[in-house]
Formats: sequence, C-alpha cells, structure tokens
Amino acid sequence: GGSYVLWFKPSNSWQAAEFYPNSGERGGASAVSVAPAGTTQGVDDVLDPASTIQLAVDGWYWDGTGTPDFALAPATGPAPPSSWAYVLANGGALGSPITLPQVHAGAYRIVMWNAEHGWLPQFYRDSAATTVSADDATVVTVRADSWQSLQLVAPQVGGQIQGTVRTAAGAAVGGWYVKAQSSDGFQYYDTTTEQNGNYAITGLPAGRYSVYFDAPDSTSGWDAYYGTGTAPDEPNVEVAGTGTTTGIDITVGTTFRDVQPQAAFEADIAWLGAQGLTRPGADGRFGPGAPIQRAAMAAFLYRAAGAAATYTAPASSPFGDVTPSDPFYTEMAWLASSGVTQPGSDGKFGPSSPVTRAAMAAFLYRDAGSPTYDAPATSPFADVAVGDAFYKEMCWLYAQGITKPGSDLRFGPDDPVRREAMAAFLHRAATAGLIGA
Repeated sequence: GGSYVLWFKPSNSWQAAEFYPNSGERGGASAVSVAPAGTTQGVDDVLDPASTIQLAVDGWYWDGTGTPDFALAPATGPAPPSSWAYVLANGGALGSPITLPQVHAGAYRIVMWNAEHGWLPQFYRDSAATTVSADDATVVTVRADSWQSLQLVAPQVGGQIQGTVRTAAGAAVGGWYVKAQSSDGFQYYDTTTEQNGNYAITGLPAGRYSVYFDAPDSTSGWDAYYGTGTAPDEPNVEVAGTGTTTGIDITVGTTFRDVQPQAAFEADIAWLGAQGLTRPGADGRFGPGAPIQRAAMAAFLYRAAGAAATYTAPASSPFGDVTPSDPFYTEMAWLASSGVTQPGSDGKFGPSSPVTRAAMAAFLYRDAGSPTYDAPATSPFADVAVGDAFYKEMCWLYAQGITKPGSDLRFGPDDPVRREAMAAFLHRAATAGLIGA
C-alpha cells in the first residue's frame, strides 16, 4: 500500500509522456492511493499527441567527456531536480542537434546537465547564453502535436570572483569556505581561503551570484554574505563572460569565528577584544554561550582594572583551593586583595565553578568601590526578593543601567553568566565609568 505518482511513457513516438492525470508537469500530478493488498480502479488517462523540441547547440563549452542530459522544469517558481517533469538521458553527441521527443503540451524551462561529469544544471535562454539561474530562464510554450527548433547558446566558462576574508580587526581568515550561489539557491561553486585570507572562485559561467563564507566544519562557524551580512534579497555579485570580478571582500563581524555579525552582544564581545581583555582561543573562538568560570572572571576584572602594572601576587594563596601555580592565580589573589571577593566559610574560592548572575552583580559592585546605595523597598525583579543574598548589589546593577529585567521580569540570580553576557556587563560598567577599561 501507499501513495504514488504515475508517469506514462508510451512506446510509440506519436503520444506524449505525461503524469496522471493528463499533465506534463510533475507538480500537476495527482497522487493515487493504494490500500495494502488492494486494487485502485478507474485510474484512466488519455494520452495527448506528442510534440518535439529540437535544440541546436552553439558554442558548447563542456569538454567532451560525456553527453548532456535534458529535462523540462516547471515554468515558474524554484526548479530543483525533484520538480523536473521530463528527463532525457544522454541526449546526443556534442555538436549535433538534440531532439526531445514525446513532449506533452505545456510551458517549461529547459534544463541541461550531466551529474556524472560534474556539469551543473544550465537553463535555456532565448538568443543568449544559458544561465545557472532558473529565474533568468526563457519559458518555452509547447503546443500539442507540434515541432519547434531552438538555438541553445552554451556559455563560456572561466569567470572568476576574487576577494579577501578578514576579521574586523584586520586579521586574515584562512581555511574558510567561500561560496558563490546562484540566484535560485540550488547551485553553487566554492573554494577555500588561503592563509592570507585571499580567495578566488574560478570556472564560473556568466551570471549573478550571492557570495558568502562558511567555516570548514559545521560546529565552528556560520554563514555571512558579502555586502549584507545576511542573505541578500537579490544576488549582488555579477560575473560577465569570462571576466574576473574583484574586490568581493568579506569582513567577519568580530575577531572571533563563532560570533556572528549582528548577533546578540556582538558589539560587546568586539569591545572586549579591542580592549585587550580577551583574545580568540587556539581554535579562534570566544565561546559566547559557555558559562564563565570564577577564575576567568577574576582575569577579566583584573585586566579591566589595569592591575598588572601595580600588583604582585603573594607567595601564599589566600584560598584553600588555589595554588600559586594555578592558571589565573595572580588574578584571583588580586580579587581577594582588592576586596572584590573573600574566601568562603570553607576557605575556598571555587575557581572552576561558574559565576552566577547574583555573584556577578556583587563582583561588579565591589569592583566599583562599593558605592553608597540604598536598595529599594520593592524589588525590580520578579524572581529577586528583598532580603535575598546580593539583593542590594543586583538592584544597584539595575539602577546603573547595566542590566534590566527580561521580558518575564526575571533576573535569574542563580543562573550561570554566559560569556557573551559577561562581555555586556563589563562593557556597560566601563562605559558608565564604574570600573576600569
């Protein structure tokens, strides 16, 4: 049992191939349902007289390693292979007229390709070279029991798109994919940037393309388009003939390969990098969604205060769980000596524990010098009550414009601070003159 689309291809040459019921387009077909072990009756069709299209090909550019296949795509809308209504494999020898027999009356866009040899689909255009874009194709109207001859002008291939991919700070981005995508979105050519950030996409047919870059694996990057950041409404890069289109330069929104342009907190993360408070890891990432550990938070506050110029860490650690050889020891010791934090009742700091949002408020309040502040009698947050631990500090954070309630009026005091939110807290506090940097 199941649902099926029926396609009739008569053995004679005078009747048209068609989909049930009486359609030349796959999209015009009606599915026929069959019950398990059942019989569906009355699936009758009358085949129309066949029509013929003959294509004379001028200037064929393919290399002779195979013969083209042909199909008829719908006259409008996208034209992925799944929509093709008529397929003629191995349409004939290169340079010879190619005949498409048994065509059903209708309106179509003519496609030629050969997937075995890597030929991308090309669409027929009247009196012009074929195009990789279905949007630019000429619609051919076929009458029943007719014959028509068309001149197909194959394009010369050899156009190029060249440019450079750099970060906002000017650093070259090597090893990234750059793609030129046709306007219908179904075909693209690609290359990989060199270590100096340069790229050249070669072997392009003339046409209009959207150019974008992508990291070389699915977990370390994101798409960004030339000129627009996000996908443009229309392709904005044109290749004429076999010419080279240069200057298609793409700028990564920040110095970090996992931070998208126009992403939330992108400006704050960029500021953090520009101030020298952080830099990309070995993999080029920032980790915006990862929770920030208390040791790393100490490092950010230490750098923002410019403490490296004046502070010397003690020989003995102020914390029972931190040794002088630990990463960020100096920064954590400075945090204690400056009064931003103190050992807990167990004498520990918890360097690898995530910083909660409530603790972040306390860190910033104390780093600002614990200014005089009277907390309000009514909490500005739905999930923070008067008398909660760090209530005063959280309200101060709100009063200074460093944070505000979310759409649900909550602050999330026990939630870990994500690294992207930490960047925003520090940026706002520094802009307000409350902390260093």
